[in-house]
Amino acid sequence: MNDPLVGAVVAGKYHVIELVARGGMGRIYRAEQAPLGREVALKILTRPAMGTALDDVALEKRFLLEAATCARLRHPNTVTVFDYGSIDVAGEQTFYMVMEFVRGRTISQAMRSEGPLSAARTVRVAHEICRSLREAHRAGIVHRDLKPSNVMLAQTEEGEAVKVLDFGVAKVMAEGAESLTTDGSFVGSPRYTAPEQVRQEQIDGRADLYALGVMMFEMLSGAPPFSSSEPVRTLLMHLNDPVPALHAPEGVPSQLEALLRRLLEKDPRARYADADAVILALRATRLLPVSDLPEATVDLPLEDESATDEKPQAAARTWSPSDMAPSPVDTRLPTSPTVLASPEITRSLANAGVRLGPTPPVAPPAAPATGRWLALGAGAGVFLFFALALIVLGIWWYSTSGDMVATQPPPEVPVDEALRVMADGVAAPKPAVPATASTLRVTTIPEGASVYLDGKLVGPSPVELGYDPARPSQLEVRQPGYRVRTLSLDGPDDDGALAVELEKIPRSARPSTPPVGGSGDDIRLER
Repeated sequence: MNDPLVGAVVAGKYHVIELVARGGMGRIYRAEQAPLGREVALKILTRPAMGTALDDVALEKRFLLEAATCARLRHPNTVTVFDYGSIDVAGEQTFYMVMEFVRGRTISQAMRSEGPLSAARTVRVAHEICRSLREAHRAGIVHRDLKPSNVMLAQTEEGEAVKVLDFGVAKVMAEGAESLTTDGSFVGSPRYTAPEQVRQEQIDGRADLYALGVMMFEMLSGAPPFSSSEPVRTLLMHLNDPVPALHAPEGVPSQLEALLRRLLEKDPRARYADADAVILALRATRLLPVSDLPEATVDLPLEDESATDEKPQAAARTWSPSDMAPSPVDTRLPTSPTVLASPEITRSLANAGVRLGPTPPVAPPAAPATGRWLALGAGAGVFLFFALALIVLGIWWYSTSGDMVATQPPPEVPVDEALRVMADGVAAPKPAVPATASTLRVTTIPEGASVYLDGKLVGPSPVELGYDPARPSQLEVRQPGYRVRTLSLDGPDDDGALAVELEKIPRSARPSTPPVGGSGDDIRLER
């Protein structure tokens, strides 16, 4: 089939090479950006294959919202958005988005080729997905359509890299944001939809954590926990059916099974509070290689300190598979497609007795008198602990921020943790920009290294910083697993840009990852 865009130049700078994939909301092309010669993925908006209640204006808003929100995400585990806008194709206005081109296979393709994943590989992939979700949730973005076909496994020089794709149906949770779905619509993939999403209640990041639990169940066992040939039946299973027993070919430590079942709780309040909590729980399983852990989290308190990373120790079982009645799973079905604005599904759910729309919050049961006193005591202890932590942090900050005190070497801060706001509300301080500052954009190889100016953390690369060219300054670039680079800034930079390549510290051994492969999922590949 002849595609009018193949061979064309979009927006005056993107030369379209070939069509590589089709999805429910658009087509993906491989293109080359001029004059950089950079290989990019060009997404062109098309109308959903399924029926939709969205008019042209709402469809335009949905796409532009996708592009604008994705452009705010910078985490290495999230596909980077470079550009977006509108173009004219065959006399009809449509919209495009330019993203980094990821070479690899989806989780679905990997499972079709290799079968279920090992427990260690599942934990590592879930850990990287959570790091992507953490940044999005902090920005007020819920993915809402997380599934195996939206996660890529790319092969790099560092091993297997995880990339989360397609925030195309993401919902911005900012207060006062306009809803782009009409009343009586449904957005999501039935097999990976959280119960509160089925009921069309207001959702938050815990809906994505539920979808992650479904994905982990499928990665370990080879099939999702809830599946039916009828989408409405699948949705009702999420609402009413207990989680079936997990049958993994290689076995799963009980600590990991307990984590998985907490992610799959029907009530979002019973799940982990956020992606940070899931990250810590995944690291506590000891199934992640030490080389993949930030230095600050390697020595986690565990029940058995003698356990090794090669042979994890299982925690005491807190549940029994015999207590969970298994539900039927049809492994022959393909991954369920994204359903956009389908009133038929809404009517079917209503006919099945499902209450749709926001529901009033359920008040927790009243605690007994002794419980209230214990709760008050625990609360007072937590308050005193954080107050003391703030005082100690203030003393440390004062002792290290003055010019009359010798600057100590900065601590090794992991890239993904440098973005994290501490529990007491104190963020990593940024150096003040002098009035006569010069601006310098610092990029690093690899990207995402921590950049320090005069001993103070500026942020992960790429990052822009201000410095006084009249006063010599010291720039340090740090990345776990690489040697520290120190440079002197003793004058204005004519280009306003600095590229720093880090030298990798040799390792005696690195964990090997089997290659991934397979056929397409719910996208259709064309060559």
